[in-house]
Amino acid sequence: MCWSTQASFTFAGLFFLSCLYLLYRNDPRDKLRVMFFAPILIQEFLQGVLWLLMTPEDTPWTCSIMNKRVSMGFVVVHVLPVLKVFKDNIIYKAKNNKHLTICIIVSVIDVALYVIGWILKKLPLCTTVGPHGHQIWNLFEFLELTPKLYAYVYLAVCLTNGFFLEKVDVSFYVELFLLGGSYLYQAVFHHQERLSRWCWSSSVMMIGYVLDPQIVAFVNRKQKDKKE
Repeated sequence: MCWSTQASFTFAGLFFLSCLYLLYRNDPRDKLRVMFFAPILIQEFLQGVLWLLMTPEDTPWTCSIMNKRVSMGFVVVHVLPVLKVFKDNIIYKAKNNKHLTICIIVSVIDVALYVIGWILKKLPLCTTVGPHGHQIWNLFEFLELTPKLYAYVYLAVCLTNGFFLEKVDVSFYVELFLLGGSYLYQAVFHHQERLSRWCWSSSVMMIGYVLDPQIVAFVNRKQKDKKE
C-alpha cells in the first residue's frame, strides 16, 4: 500500500470505507476497533500526501517544509499501543489497568524523545524514497532507542495484555495472530524501508475486523462438530 501515490490513497480510502462499515454494524466492539485502527488509516493517508511532496533531490535533512511537517505526523502511530490496551481492557474487562498505565508512560517517553530531537535539531525530518521503491521514514532512525521502546511496549506489554483480562474469545486470538504476524513480517526486513512497509502487514487487521462475525461463526461451528 506504500509504494505510490495511487496505492496509498486507494488503500486509505478502502480503510475509511471499512471503518464506516464497522460503525454501520453498530457493534460496541467495532467502534473500539475503529478507534484503534484510526492511526493506521491516518498514516496511510499521510504516505499518499508525501508521495506528492517528495522530490528526487530530497535527503533526510533537506526537503520542503511541508515534507517535514507531514512526516512528523507519522508519530501518531505511537498511540497505537495505548489504544490497543484501552480497547482490550474495555471489551474483555481487565483485572486492572497496570498495562494501560505502562503503555501510556512508555509511549509518552517515546514521543518526547522525538520532540526533544526536533527541538535540538537532531531529528532528520524528511521522508525520502528508498532503493526498493518504498518510503524511508528517517525521523524514526535518529535514535536506536525509540524503535526498541516501541517494540517493548507492543511485544512485552500490549501483546501480553490478554493474560490479565477476565475472559478472551476467538476474536481476541485472531487479532493477536494478525498483529503478531505483522510485526514478525517486519522483523525480516533490515533495510530502512521496513517502517513504511509496515502498512502492508498492519492492514490485515482490518480484514480480520470486517470478517470477524464469519470467523467466529466458523470456529464455533467447528467446535460444535467436535463435541458431537
